[in-house]
Amino acid sequence: MARKGASTPKATPKAAKKGSSKRTPSPLARGAGAVKRFKTALVALPFSDYHPSATIFEDAKTISSMWFGSIDGETHQDRLESFYKNQAELYDGYRARMLHARKPMMTRLMVERERKGEVVWVDLGGGTGANIEFMSSAITEGWFKEVVVLDLAPSLCKVAQRRAEDKWPGVVRVVCGDACNTKEKGLPAAGMCDIVTISYALVMIPDWKAAVSFSPCPPPPSRPQIP
Repeated sequence: MARKGASTPKATPKAAKKGSSKRTPSPLARGAGAVKRFKTALVALPFSDYHPSATIFEDAKTISSMWFGSIDGETHQDRLESFYKNQAELYDGYRARMLHARKPMMTRLMVERERKGEVVWVDLGGGTGANIEFMSSAITEGWFKEVVVLDLAPSLCKVAQRRAEDKWPGVVRVVCGDACNTKEKGLPAAGMCDIVTISYALVMIPDWKAAVSFSPCPPPPSRPQIP
């Protein structure tokens, strides 16, 4: 029995029994923690606003091509090309007012600060390369080592190639290929990408789940992947 006035010692937690399993956080909880830690080391890439214009006549031509143009061909690439070939040169001006979520996505591109000068970005289903316009300041400031635009439609790739050569020679490349082909020639090797984007292209990919499930060149596990 304790003496009057003496302090009672605080109870200490019992040691876990030998062989008992510790409770581990769920994969989702661990992932959220990893994202939280990575965010302290990430910086947003410099963003450049992009507002391509189009005349009423150009819009009418684009709409006419989309509504009344024929879609034919034996392969998926052939069918895509039959749809886009008559609107490729007018694509950006009309789509800029149609694809509203593209700009918000591009404002949220983030990388590790120490990767400046070494960032590799692949834009899947990149079409004419319009997304690259939003990163023109980042390219000028030397953030990117390489940018690859991948698309399956030759007419869109032609526009992207001309844009790359005119504005960002030596940095931006265009690959005319399949976003679901992990062995597509011209793509960076697996583990060499920092950023992989795809905007408004899934609806044009028959096996769109394959494009979501994997990336032709996934970033290594050591680099942050922010949902």
